Amino acid sequence: MFITSINNLQNYNIHTNKNITPPKQKGTLPLNFLSSDKINIISKPTVSFKSNLATESARGIWHTIGKNDSIIILPHKRPDGDAISSALGLLSAIKENFPKKNVAVLSEGISSSFNNIPGINLIQKKMTPVGKYLAIIVDGSERQLSDENERIYNYAASKIIIDHHANVNSKNGVMTLIDEEALSTTAILLKLLDTLNIPVSRNTAKCLLTGLTTDTGNFTHQEAKGPKAMALKQQMEKLAQMTTRDISDELNKNNTPSREIVALRDYLAKNRIKTILNQDESKNKNLNIKCILITMDDLKKFNIKESFADIKQNCINFLLSRLKYQSDIRVVLFEEKKGLLKASLRSNEYDVQKFATKYQDGGGHLSAAGFNTPLSQIDAVLKHLKNYKFEPQNIT
Repeated sequence: MFITSINNLQNYNIHTNKNITPPKQKGTLPLNFLSSDKINIISKPTVSFKSNLATESARGIWHTIGKNDSIIILPHKRPDGDAISSALGLLSAIKENFPKKNVAVLSEGISSSFNNIPGINLIQKKMTPVGKYLAIIVDGSERQLSDENERIYNYAASKIIIDHHANVNSKNGVMTLIDEEALSTTAILLKLLDTLNIPVSRNTAKCLLTGLTTDTGNFTHQEAKGPKAMALKQQMEKLAQMTTRDISDELNKNNTPSREIVALRDYLAKNRIKTILNQDESKNKNLNIKCILITMDDLKKFNIKESFADIKQNCINFLLSRLKYQSDIRVVLFEEKKGLLKASLRSNEYDVQKFATKYQDGGGHLSAAGFNTPLSQIDAVLKHLKNYKFEPQNIT
């Protein structure tokens, strides 16, 4: 079986076992291009992490992986740190335990801040599978895939979804491993490996720790401050032989904002912050909600050429962080496509996930969530923010 850069998926018989070889093209690679020596396994510490993942579920997932010779791992579109880290961590774990398997990760639009994640240079943007293969979605569901990944997923003979979000609606015949209480999808993968007593290499652990660090805001989110979260953090750090601070330093070092991005975010911070007061009757006070709108005209005005991934990292996330101590809830509405807004919500105290689920593709976590909405509906969204009854985060 081969994975090549050919775009026309319909040229090949995906669901048969026939040994159909696509035409050779310059710069294409077979799916089995990834060998264990390229993963650069450093060590396999024997740190044990006590998980509550059912052994039967873990065995079912690993058995399905084991019986498929060809596997394609699919993070969601516009992948964040947990999505990319889950994909590469799973790839690393599979290749370490099944070195002869054909395994690849398919994704694009990846922020340069993730350049230090092991295996990042091996991710493919396009491919044409031939023969039967297993598709594994990590950190998302079918409806959150890019067009390219959705096409690959639909032709797969077997399918698995591994995620920690509540809004996964899989189709019949799809094996799922969902843990809504997990801090990240990488945390689920560690539970999976630990439950089956599978050793975790330092490279795999670094991938998993990166996803955990990014999805908890380096453990600043309220749900990541309990004793269980701290125990998980310590175990991952031992396995990776580095700390979450080390991970954060690498992420920041790899992605220096351009002068144009700096100029844009300074302009937005000075001229575009809108304050909404929302009545919290339980505490007899007004919630301070800060909102910022970023339009395509803004990007054009400041000559922004970066990808969405880098705009998100260096502008959207920067503004959300800057407003952290000035508001109870902060929202950035970004016009990703003409007439379509992508909203990012953050709060240290209130549940923003429930609000996000009221909208298209809405979901996330108590402290960090997002959704999509037409630009024409922005006034309705702002009114909803003003009148919605936000609930305090209940962390046990």
